[in-house]
Amino acid sequence: MIFFSLFLFKISNLQAGAQQLIFILPILLLVGGILILINQFKAKIVIYDDRIRKVNVFTNKELLFSDVKGIRVGSKLILIESFTEYKLSIKNYSEFAGSEQVVDWLIENFTNLDKADLAEEKLLFLKDPDFGSTENEHDEKLKRARQVAIIYNVAGAVIGLPMIIFESPVLTALSLIYPLLGIVVMKFSGGLIKFISNKKRSVYPWVMFGFYIPALTLFIKGLLEFDILRYGHVWIIAVPIGVIVFFLLYATGFNKNTDAVKGQVIFMIVLSCFYGYGSTIQVNCEMDKAPPTLIHTKVYNKYTEYNKRTHYHFKLVSWDDDPAPKDIEVSQARFNRYLEGDGIEVYLRKGFLNIPWYTLSR
Repeated sequence: MIFFSLFLFKISNLQAGAQQLIFILPILLLVGGILILINQFKAKIVIYDDRIRKVNVFTNKELLFSDVKGIRVGSKLILIESFTEYKLSIKNYSEFAGSEQVVDWLIENFTNLDKADLAEEKLLFLKDPDFGSTENEHDEKLKRARQVAIIYNVAGAVIGLPMIIFESPVLTALSLIYPLLGIVVMKFSGGLIKFISNKKRSVYPWVMFGFYIPALTLFIKGLLEFDILRYGHVWIIAVPIGVIVFFLLYATGFNKNTDAVKGQVIFMIVLSCFYGYGSTIQVNCEMDKAPPTLIHTKVYNKYTEYNKRTHYHFKLVSWDDDPAPKDIEVSQARFNRYLEGDGIEVYLRKGFLNIPWYTLSR
């Protein structure tokens, strides 16, 4: 980060008339990099006879042992919870010398809250008459729910991942239906199958992965494969779909015993947005069978963009009420075939959901 900020600072000094942001950004990155570097040496955990203290560049917190309710130990985070809402978190604890001894000492001296939550939830589950009258009946229902969740997650990957490579109306249709099927699965599981779960502290299986892959694939293909003329028409349909899907996910699959309740809600919102946008674009464009309108326009400008790969763009002279040139990504072969000012044919399409989109002539 430090070297990158110095590089940006050098560039900003070479470019006359650069905006203030260009100067501020490398300075902020440089300061941030230095603070992170200092923190690596200053950060420490101190255990006294009656309290534990975390010290670094940014914080100096401590917690009395008498106030500790218990601990949660993850792969990169130790969370020490008090009887109040106060929490002391130790991130990247494995980087500290003697971290294994610290973890062993914490586990030996304080309650493992994940295990306690798991035991409590299992006890409540076994007492719930909706899942049977005996322990064997409860265990059998939970076993079947886990099998259903595994099958759903695996099938979601089998349906969603090939869509990245193959163009198939069948895969598209399945990807549109499959996330909604996950909501149905959670609904008819009677609360046994959740959207997200954590096996350390919850007995319930989850179906997030089977929902995530098709929804993400729909979103990516919607962004990359189709050129939409007016995005205002997209939001009119995509936003209500996303809102409805979110509330259905929350109502059928919310799990209060996950690590981060807020994070679970945020993830539901994000995936609902992915599905809302992706499903709207796919239905609008894939199901559009109306004959297109041929438009003759010109290449106003062309440029190349570099990030993880090279992107080739045309700016086309506008053909509608919006005077701004239409920016469209094209293949390298097409990019090399046209010069600025050359005429080009565009097929304007109505859209199955009345969301106008367009394609270039072959």
